[in-house]
Amino acid sequence: MQQTGDAEGRWRPINPTILNVAHWQEVDALIRQADLKAQVLLGIDALLLAGLARSADAAIGGVAPVDTPLEFMTLGLLLVSIAMALVTVAPRRAQGSSPDALFFFQAVSELEEDDFVRRYTALTPDELLQKVAHEIHAKSSLAAVKLSRIRIGIGLLAAAVGCWALALVVGL
Repeated sequence: MQQTGDAEGRWRPINPTILNVAHWQEVDALIRQADLKAQVLLGIDALLLAGLARSADAAIGGVAPVDTPLEFMTLGLLLVSIAMALVTVAPRRAQGSSPDALFFFQAVSELEEDDFVRRYTALTPDELLQKVAHEIHAKSSLAAVKLSRIRIGIGLLAAAVGCWALALVVGL
């Protein structure tokens, strides 16, 4: 068991259960943050898409041309950004999470209640620690994938804004 210092400089043991819970909650919070960022990205994409549609509507009325390659590129970038946000929030099993995991909600819900309770309460502290560690790793992999997709989506959104701004300047 590892040790840490307290306020008076004395060493005391680190409780692995508390450490696991803290780590689990941190990874869970990262997944929620990625999903929240995806929702914000979808909202901004929708606003920009609405602005682009308004420009297209004006063009149909003969006010302004909207058939430039930059505007089509803007539309394409926005659509891919929307796709990245949607696949970020799409639920999926964490990579490495086994179907018999006792912490993944889908795996738990697929077990009969009595079977789950029997298996869960039969775990030794070491087995419990090992299962939690595996699930933390699986959830960390999921968080990494989600945050990577959000970074790509935000980059695509920034490129779409740049293309649209350039199209507006060129169209003046």
